[in-house]
Amino acid sequence: MYYSQITKNPNLRDTSWGFIFVLMSATKQKIGRKRNMLLRYKDIQQEFNKYDCRIIPITVIHREYIFPKFHISRDTLYRALNTPVEEELQKISGPNLFE
Repeated sequence: MYYSQITKNPNLRDTSWGFIFVLMSATKQKIGRKRNMLLRYKDIQQEFNKYDCRIIPITVIHREYIFPKFHISRDTLYRALNTPVEEELQKISGPNLFE
């Protein structure tokens, strides 16, 4: 149930904000999915960095090396290359108690 459905239904308008917060909060499954995506992006970035993009065009790197291994589109490659993976992983993992 989305927030717009709650506000349109008069019976649900009086619900507490805690209920809405539960609907909007990240579940363990969403966190795990995002973590797996970021780790995959990290692998893509490492594979891309093996090749010199100053000499080889990005489209050729994608066609010859990235696509056969990861089966992603060129748009997804650009998205993976522009994602700050380490920062996002730290946001997901939260504060480290052992530092």
